[in-house]
Amino acid sequence: MTIDLGVTLTIEPGTIFKFENGATLNANGTLAAQGNAANPIIFTSYKDDRYGGDTNGDGNTSIPDRGDWGGIAITIGPSNGTVTLNYCHIEFGTIGISISSNGNSATLTLTDNIIRQHSADGISIDGRGGASISVDISNNQVKENGGKGIHFYTQDLSSQLSGQISGSIIAHNEGYGIFVDTYSSALCELDLIDNT
Repeated sequence: MTIDLGVTLTIEPGTIFKFENGATLNANGTLAAQGNAANPIIFTSYKDDRYGGDTNGDGNTSIPDRGDWGGIAITIGPSNGTVTLNYCHIEFGTIGISISSNGNSATLTLTDNIIRQHSADGISIDGRGGASISVDISNNQVKENGGKGIHFYTQDLSSQLSGQISGSIIAHNEGYGIFVDTYSSALCELDLIDNT
């Protein structure tokens, strides 16, 4: 499933996405998924009967597992990009959310989400070639992932990462909770506030 460059996909509260093996939500445009406490937006495995019933029609034979689908993969294009995820449950993928930018600007807002049970990282952000990435990661639960909870990578002169992680629970991941790599004169100004 691909969102083309220049296209905005707005997802309504209560929407449920269930992905089969290897499927990925690829966003080359703008993604706005804004649920609410009563009606979160769900991104999960097609084996996950908790949401939308027994989609694969096998009763209790299968259960969801890490890596059942690819995750949400966002590539920031030349028009720059905005990603907003509020009150989303993102579960059982390879990487929960991955964002990559080569020389472009991106604004990422993640608030009140549950990002759990992925086979690799919960959140992975990669900026290089002069990319400018601003993040607001607030009040999320990033836990029980097979890799790092949150992984930032910035590379090359004039690439920069800025913003904050606040009020979040980052726990029981098999890699580091928060891991920041900066190489080749890249800049990082990241505030960590009131997290567990």
